[in-house]
Amino acid sequence: FLFLFALFYFLLEIAQIPIDLDILRRSLYGSYSYGALYQLEWYAGLYRLLLYGISAFLSITFLSFIPRQQTFFTDMGQRTLYVYLLHGLVVRTLIAFGVDEKITTPLEQSFVILFAVLVGVLLATRSVQKIARPFVEPRIYWLFDRKS
Repeated sequence: FLFLFALFYFLLEIAQIPIDLDILRRSLYGSYSYGALYQLEWYAGLYRLLLYGISAFLSITFLSFIPRQQTFFTDMGQRTLYVYLLHGLVVRTLIAFGVDEKITTPLEQSFVILFAVLVGVLLATRSVQKIARPFVEPRIYWLFDRKS
């Protein structure tokens, strides 16, 4: 799925079709006015409805990929809390080193997507769970101890 998105974006870049990703991103928030998004036409609301429709379709499509039986990645799927909480450390570290400003070409952006997948898989491993468990899932039984 991510590969198809990266391929689609790469083909748009090759075809020289101008896409302002900042405006597209802000359109999905729904909190910006049409004027702030430079969409002053009478049909601008249809664009937002189309984006919401595409988002709903992609969400349903993503849910259809959920397997019904055990697979090789089922075990990693049980540790998605670690990926969710710890990926920000990786992202903020890369931003602090200025890596985000050096990524300019579609090929480099495709590598970022591949790197993101690899970081997600790494953060979902058992070894990361063992190291980060005291911080992510601290044992707080003492808080509920009723020795009064």
